[in-house]
Amino acid sequence: MRKCVILLFCLLACLPIISKKRALLIGIGHYPPKSGWCDISSINDINILKTALSNEFIIHVLKDQEATHEGINNAIKHLLQECDKGDTILLHFSCHGQQVITDRPEEPDGLDEALVPYDAYSTISKQYSGDKHYLDNELSHNLDELRRKVGAAGLVIVTLDACYSGSSHRGENDAPDVIYRGGADILGIENLSEDSLQIVLSKQNIEDKTPIDRKEGYSDLLMVSACKSNQKNKEIIKDGIGYGPLSYSIYLSSCSNSTNDIKKWLSGVRSQMDSLTYTQTPEIRSSIQDLEIEEVSKICPICGKEVCECDEQLDDSQNVLIPILIGVFLLILVFYCLWIMKKRK
Repeated sequence: MRKCVILLFCLLACLPIISKKRALLIGIGHYPPKSGWCDISSINDINILKTALSNEFIIHVLKDQEATHEGINNAIKHLLQECDKGDTILLHFSCHGQQVITDRPEEPDGLDEALVPYDAYSTISKQYSGDKHYLDNELSHNLDELRRKVGAAGLVIVTLDACYSGSSHRGENDAPDVIYRGGADILGIENLSEDSLQIVLSKQNIEDKTPIDRKEGYSDLLMVSACKSNQKNKEIIKDGIGYGPLSYSIYLSSCSNSTNDIKKWLSGVRSQMDSLTYTQTPEIRSSIQDLEIEEVSKICPICGKEVCECDEQLDDSQNVLIPILIGVFLLILVFYCLWIMKKRK
């Protein structure tokens, strides 16, 4: 009997570990009225991603008032408890994003990037100190924990359909139907002196090129942001419904590509982003070796540089182009009718 038990344990030990795929989808589209944040289409993102990913992932969703700072941390802790070696983890955020003043020396631009949970306000006040913002170093710590838990055979994917707008200090002159996932001033900027403000603004467009390290015993990490830190993340409209461009691109790619082939899946996401938007470029950072996704250079038709410098002008030109074309058509039609009338006389 004892030999049978030992043999059974040996057989079980030889069986391959079945890895799982788990996704935590976080969407905040309806912020409290006094938060300073406008409504965005994040819940639409979550709905289509659930549809596209349900055949491949075990999905947990956090929406609106569930996605407070504490709620997000608790959901990630729960994910840590559930996941195991070899698992693939997808962590997706659809929400507002904001830059935050920091004195941490590792930030070359003097700014932290932050995701905006349901209970975070857009400005510092007597009632709000900024403690509910989900800073990039806090996210980084949680990602390290996930990478350690799933181990070298696993994979952690993070997708951020939010905005770290580097042009938010400029006046907004967009049409009212244009929705950005950000756009508030830098958090804490009102407490700076004029000299300090100018220093921050002069460094605001510095891109973080720090590579993601490979760590022994840790999984690889793939991070995909909807735009660079000096660009805005503008929502798109499909069949009258608003979506985040990265979420919609993930949806389209996931309908035809599996994350088992991460390069093909990511290439699909990037290809869809390139076709959906031209005023922003997704930022891709990864520790995965041989994962080379060619960056497409998008040139602004206004200034000949990267389009991030002329987003507002581009958006304005789009907003007035259709009425101008209609006006020209009507003018031609009027002249044609007058010509016909004159000819009949």
